[in-house]
Amino acid sequence: MVNPKVMNKTLLSKWCLIEGVYIKALNDNLYLIQFYHKFDLKKKLVGAMII
Repeated sequence: MVNPKVMNKTLLSKWCLIEGVYIKALNDNLYLIQFYHKFDLKKKLVGAMII
């Protein structure tokens, strides 16, 4: 299981977010990620759709 605080810090440095995220572990390999700025969410959703 990954530490949510460590994951948050890593994502902030790698994703170049405007406001950051809230991360909650739902189980051993499933996490809820809440974006604080709608632009960050849109940027990640568009990036996830590119194959």
